[in-house]
Amino acid sequence: MHYQFGMAKKMKRDNDYYLERLKVEHPAIYADLGAGKYLSARQAFTAAGYRKDPALLTKLKGMWTKADASEQREFLRWLGLGGSVSAGASSTSSRHAPTPTATSSGAGSAPRKLTPSEIAQIEAIMRRRNLKPGAVMKELGCDPSDGSLGMAMSHRKPTQIKNAALLSELEKWLDKHK
Repeated sequence: MHYQFGMAKKMKRDNDYYLERLKVEHPAIYADLGAGKYLSARQAFTAAGYRKDPALLTKLKGMWTKADASEQREFLRWLGLGGSVSAGASSTSSRHAPTPTATSSGAGSAPRKLTPSEIAQIEAIMRRRNLKPGAVMKELGCDPSDGSLGMAMSHRKPTQIKNAALLSELEKWLDKHK
C-alpha cells in the first residue's frame, strides 16, 4: 500500500472540470449544450444539478438595491403601492428597501459622487464609532450587504450613489453625528 503524507493538492473546480463531468455523467445535457439549447455552460450545470441558482427573492432584493429612486417609484406604482413605501406596506418585501424620501434642499435627489469632505466626515465618524460601512448602511435603514456606501467612499475609484433615499438618509446621518 502506498500512503501519501502531507496536504493533498486541491482539485480545480472550474468550467473545464464541470464540462468533463457533464460529458461523462449527463451526456444528453452535454449534447444539448453543444447544440445551443442552453445559453451558457452555467445553465447546463444548473440543469445537471452541479450549480444552484439563487432564490428569486434574493435576485429581486439585489435588483431593488441597484435600482435608482425613479425606477423604484415606477416599480412600486406597478405593484399598486402608489410610488412610495409606507409603514403599512408588506414588511417582508420592503424590509431592506429604503423608504424614498426627499431632502429639504433637493440636492440629494440626483445620482452623485460623495465629495472629498463628505468622505472625510464619514470616515472620521466611522473611526470614532468603530463602524464598518455595512453598519452605517444598517443605521441608514438600508441592507447592510449593499456596497453602495463603501464603493462611493473608495479612494481608488469612487462610484456614484444612485439611490436618492440613501443620499438623503446619509445627509441626515452626517448632521446627526457631526
